[in-house]
Amino acid sequence: MVDNNKIIHLFITNKCTHNCKNCCNKQYDIDKIPVITVDELKYADTVLLTGGEPFMLVDYLEDFAKMLKHGFTNIKQLYVYTCGDSLYKYLQKGKTLDIFDGVNIAPKNKYDAECTNSILKYRKDDILSLASSRLYIFPEMNDYIPTYDLYGYSNFEVIHRKWQEEFVPDSGIFRRLPILFE
Repeated sequence: MVDNNKIIHLFITNKCTHNCKNCCNKQYDIDKIPVITVDELKYADTVLLTGGEPFMLVDYLEDFAKMLKHGFTNIKQLYVYTCGDSLYKYLQKGKTLDIFDGVNIAPKNKYDAECTNSILKYRKDDILSLASSRLYIFPEMNDYIPTYDLYGYSNFEVIHRKWQEEFVPDSGIFRRLPILFE
């Protein structure tokens, strides 16, 4: 295996609160994404959970994350991609982010931005206690996300991003679970 396999973008659910016209999930046939293998997990040092919206899996996400980290001790970093609203609801239900090393938040609409702002205002310590996190801001979200108080935190990166016609992860491999969480 090559070093690129040390980073795995793992698609775990189709569930999502959105129907974004530019959603990267509309760009490919989920059934054609290769299924993750145990060997790939044994080799990985970073896993990024994606979907749909992983934080909608309130009853499963934390246990699944613990299984990954404890079952595969080689996995040193575990991140979750979210649009913001489901992360907000997840935290409102008393869940913590302790098992994760970071979250990557990409608000897609005004409600996501409001939820993200609430998290960053009232639950900022939860996010800043993680090893590293990112806030992806698409042009249409510029007016809704006040990033001025986020710059300067070494473990939080603000990235201005444009929609991509064809989404390709920056690095690593893209895999899915054989059976997606519902």
